[in-house]
Amino acid sequence: MSVSSSFFPPSKPLNNFISTNSTMALDYTSSSSLLRRLIITPCFFIFTLFLLYSISLFQVSFTVASTPTTYLLKVEQDQEALALLTWKASLDNQTQYFLSSWSGRNSCHHWFGVTCHKSGSVSDLDLHNCSLRGTLHNLNFSSLPNLLKLELSINNLTGPIPPSIGNLRNLTTLYLSENELSGSIPQEIGSLTSLNDLELGINSLIGPIPPSIGNLRNLTTLYLFKNELSGSIP
Repeated sequence: MSVSSSFFPPSKPLNNFISTNSTMALDYTSSSSLLRRLIITPCFFIFTLFLLYSISLFQVSFTVASTPTTYLLKVEQDQEALALLTWKASLDNQTQYFLSSWSGRNSCHHWFGVTCHKSGSVSDLDLHNCSLRGTLHNLNFSSLPNLLKLELSINNLTGPIPPSIGNLRNLTTLYLSENELSGSIPQEIGSLTSLNDLELGINSLIGPIPPSIGNLRNLTTLYLFKNELSGSIP
């Protein structure tokens, strides 16, 4: 008896079955990856927001923290400029030729004889041999806290050395020789413990050499000759 093949459904090849199952597996894997992305994305979004918030908060904090420092530096620079301009105004007008550049509020902007730190604060004042005539009385030393060098030798400065010169605690060089300074050497000069060079020679200073000079442990140069000083060097 012959049996017609029409009674049996055609069989599917094995490779078709494997291909179908592979496609289903890939679809499942893709779905799983998509699901994981959907789960991770909100977490990543929240993390990104937190990171941006932290960065902005740091920037605000840094700005707030730096603002007072910037303000204090500006105030200090204004005080230095005012101190120098006040002293300039007290000097003989006929001797201010070299100080014609001293104007405005920025003492570090092309002022003759003035050198500044990177911060903008005055570090050196060098006006030697400028024929300046006047006194040191109106030079507010307390407004120049970062001054390292004061060079005013070979001028026509008169009067005493102000005790306030002791406020220049960072000063390393003090040249006041070859002027017409009078009076005694103030005890306060012993407060300048950073001094390396002190030159007061060729003036009209009188009285005993102050014992406080013995406090100047870093001193390498000391000129006191051609004055009317008494006593020994401590």
